[in-house]
Amino acid sequence: VIIATQTHFDTFLEYLEEMKKEDVHVIGLPGFNSNYPEEFELFKWPSEINNLDLPTAEEDDIALLSYTGGTTGTPKGVMHSQKGLGAAILSAAIEDPLDDRDRVLLSTPIVHSAGSLLWRSLVSGVHVYVMGSFDAAAFIQAIKEHEITTTFMVPTMLYRLLDQTKKMEYDMSSMRNIFYGASPISQKRLKEAFEVFGPIMRQQYGMTECNIVISRLSKSAHVWAYHNNPEVLKSCGKPCILTEVRLIDENGNDVKPTEFGEIIVKSPAMMVGYYQRPDLTREYIRDGWFYTGDIGKWDESGYLYIVDRKKDMIITGGMNVYSSEVERVVNQHPSVALSACIGVPHPDWGEVVCVVIALHEGLSCTSEELIDFCKQRTSKYMVPKIAYFLDKFPLTPIGKIDKKELRKMFSQGILTI
Repeated sequence: VIIATQTHFDTFLEYLEEMKKEDVHVIGLPGFNSNYPEEFELFKWPSEINNLDLPTAEEDDIALLSYTGGTTGTPKGVMHSQKGLGAAILSAAIEDPLDDRDRVLLSTPIVHSAGSLLWRSLVSGVHVYVMGSFDAAAFIQAIKEHEITTTFMVPTMLYRLLDQTKKMEYDMSSMRNIFYGASPISQKRLKEAFEVFGPIMRQQYGMTECNIVISRLSKSAHVWAYHNNPEVLKSCGKPCILTEVRLIDENGNDVKPTEFGEIIVKSPAMMVGYYQRPDLTREYIRDGWFYTGDIGKWDESGYLYIVDRKKDMIITGGMNVYSSEVERVVNQHPSVALSACIGVPHPDWGEVVCVVIALHEGLSCTSEELIDFCKQRTSKYMVPKIAYFLDKFPLTPIGKIDKKELRKMFSQGILTI
């Protein structure tokens, strides 16, 4: 195991002790301001590096195992083959040409969408700069200092960047590509980005299971939409090269333009399947098509729009949050009898995580206490931003919590952010 993150040390040491793993070799990478425990060996570069005699990979060999959240909140291992990873990189290289004159700046997690741009950059000899975290002012300075040409951002970061340009002098003249995606974007702020940064915006829609590659809204499409049909700026573009996209109804029939349907995808970049979950693989891949669970529509010009998402998934600041996982943490609080997690539209984050709670009779809990409780038990992006308490939940005819009614209570202003 190769490790370089201070925050993972304790967790990993606990795992080794709990599982009695004596055959695990841990190597710590220097240069990350980490103080490694004695149990970790510090990596040292050899004085002389010789070419390694590596085995030749077959096209069907597993090249990449990425983990993503499932509809139950349980992470699923997504297996990609050498052929699939190569197809994804080839598609990106054709549609988004980069070369050794480009300089890419990344500040989002490499295991997230930025990772696809990293792969794509490395195969073309691009210079890649990685920031430990995103800070708008530092980001702008890095663009000027390193003459950055390309970056990837989730919409929330783009908003921060736009706000920062109003507070400081900046020089982003070297920039020629801003890739964005991973969550819904404000059409108003996208137009603002176009006016501030110029015609350099590129949008991408994808999933871990499809190696990110499903559809793209190109720079030229952004320009055309801005001047001729701003509604297209709400779309996620047209299918990528090597990728087929269909929208189907409940009977598996293709829907007509403007009608809603589930998005299904066929591509050589698609996953082989879920690691050690043949049941889920059969559920999501049928007749060579991957069923995304996302609901979309085509317009008359062939642009794809996402109109709904997997039932309980929330996208906040570009990160996927599964409501059942949040509820699992919230329900551990001794005062909580029942909870329901939903995403509430937000102009900055796309959505914010909201939890609605019913307390055990005779017990009490404040919103601040509940949020602090979650902060100690789950990832930062999964912590609820809002906590409301209800005496009675709206229920469906079969007795389940009716999340549609909860969302309606926000849209009608009965509950507010």
